[in-house]
Amino acid sequence: MTNPSIIGHLQSRLRKTLNDKTILIGEIESGTGNFSIKTCIGHKHIIDEEINRNVGLFPFRIADACNYLLSVSVNYNYSEKKVKHVSISFYDESVYKMFRAEWANNESTIIHAQPHWHVHNKKPDFSSPLWDAKAVEFFQEEVAIAINDKVKNIHFAMSSSWHNSKNHVQSIASMNETEVLNWIDGVLIYSNEQLTYLHDKSKV
Repeated sequence: MTNPSIIGHLQSRLRKTLNDKTILIGEIESGTGNFSIKTCIGHKHIIDEEINRNVGLFPFRIADACNYLLSVSVNYNYSEKKVKHVSISFYDESVYKMFRAEWANNESTIIHAQPHWHVHNKKPDFSSPLWDAKAVEFFQEEVAIAINDKVKNIHFAMSSSWHNSKNHVQSIASMNETEVLNWIDGVLIYSNEQLTYLHDKSKV
């Protein structure tokens, strides 16, 4: 099946924005409409627990010192010829997911902001020698809370229009191809700037 035009345009944009001409975007499983990075410099795959799919990771360096990885996933509806869902996730070098940006169509009774951010708490490593096994056993309720990351379920609004109205939903189905691509570019560029700021010692 021929890739939709937005996938070719996304591939071109990612090559420019991420400065890697080897980036190739394709369906992880043919005919599913689920697209991700299939090839790039330093490429690897993982199973993303949020979308329960295989995604490709792109490694990039911040401030010439700190390594991060990101995944870009696009779900495309062939029959409607529309993007259904975009997810962009950022990981540290241990492949722990720190945060992600998403834009989709609301398909549940709960109205979530679209587009939105999700923030992930880092789960403690209880196998580490820094943790006392008896303390972990004694404080079971506290341990359960630490393991169960509820914060990642919050949809933090990204591009609301609260200053004009109470609406916080912009359906991705109502966007044209260029608007979706501009949003992806904006997420990548801004997140890169913020991670660089985090490691810029002159600003600490």
